[in-house]
Amino acid sequence: MLAAAAARLLHGGMSPTPPLPLAVVRAPDAAALSARGCPPGANVVVLARPPPAAVDIVALASLPPMVGWGGWIGGRKGVVRARGLHARSARAADAVPSSLQVVAVPLADPAPAALLLTAGLATQPALRKAVLADVGLLAAAVAATLGSASAPAPTALRAKLELITNTPCPKFHTDAVGCRALVTYCGEGTLFCDSRGVTRAPSPLGPTPAIAFIDPAHVSQVAAGDVLLLKGAAHADALSTDGAAHRSPPATPGAGARLVLTLDDVAPVAPACADGCC
Repeated sequence: MLAAAAARLLHGGMSPTPPLPLAVVRAPDAAALSARGCPPGANVVVLARPPPAAVDIVALASLPPMVGWGGWIGGRKGVVRARGLHARSARAADAVPSSLQVVAVPLADPAPAALLLTAGLATQPALRKAVLADVGLLAAAVAATLGSASAPAPTALRAKLELITNTPCPKFHTDAVGCRALVTYCGEGTLFCDSRGVTRAPSPLGPTPAIAFIDPAHVSQVAAGDVLLLKGAAHADALSTDGAAHRSPPATPGAGARLVLTLDDVAPVAPACADGCC
């Protein structure tokens, strides 16, 4: 059974990489990631890439607020307010405030939204070029992962560019979305656990099982620049209805802020577990 599933992954342009289990696969390149997304039988896809260019955190922290922008999310009209850079935590690392900027990215033409999202990066052309390219890559990968499993199929995704100075998701959890893709441009990357190391139990909060135990032996961490694609609990794939277990890296003194790009299929008004950024 596992051999047949592995053959399907290989045929689709993805291959499991030992010692990772079938639930975690590595994309050989960006083309395979955008074409296949996270394939059946997998919860996590990792695309390893070289470290990104240096990020000027101080310049990001001084950006003015962005203007709100309306767009389509999840097949219905909604307004996604792009919040300017502002303090969100009294525990800000290195005196840099956390920040969040959000836009809706139409799948038919993500470029204009990507330009809006990255408008504040004009003084960092190398970083802006990388984020612009990644918005398109991540949008294609999330759309491929959702495929026909999302009903109704989303016409747009939510994109967030966040400067994080705390630990927004300190515990291992699954997202209340169909799929989420992340890239960390500076700072520590997201931690995730393969399915062999996750013990789940019934949750009093809903049908999605809660994570009762994580085996540290099965925990991995992506590096800055890598793409991490995660199936959420809302994905219809029967092999991954519980979603990928992951968490934010711990904020350590002197580590500085993290710059993270996230794309997912969450609606403008969503529960807190869908709104987190790892």
